[in-house]
Amino acid sequence: MALRTDGTIACWGDYCGGIPEGRFVQISARHLQACGLRENGVIECWGNDLGGVVSTAPVFGVFEQITVGWNFACGIRPGGSIECWGCEFTCEEEDLCGSYYYGQCAPELWSWD
Repeated sequence: MALRTDGTIACWGDYCGGIPEGRFVQISARHLQACGLRENGVIECWGNDLGGVVSTAPVFGVFEQITVGWNFACGIRPGGSIECWGCEFTCEEEDLCGSYYYGQCAPELWSWD
């Protein structure tokens, strides 16, 4: 999956169904799901709803940046606050305190012990 210079999404391979039309300024994909940041700051997620990334995506407010992880996603809102959704998200709340310009919080989803 890639973002074309005109803001539309190009996709190839086995998992390209359901990609929304329109223009985006950023996309992030992982596993079988993806989210895109529209020109107006609204996010849209699509693909397999593993972990609820698609069904629990915020529908109100705007974001400045997004990232998709393994069954979770996070976005940075104007002012620097971070909002995450989906399951298996285990970052502690105190880890997210403060303001950020760019960031990613990767959860520990399993133990290799």
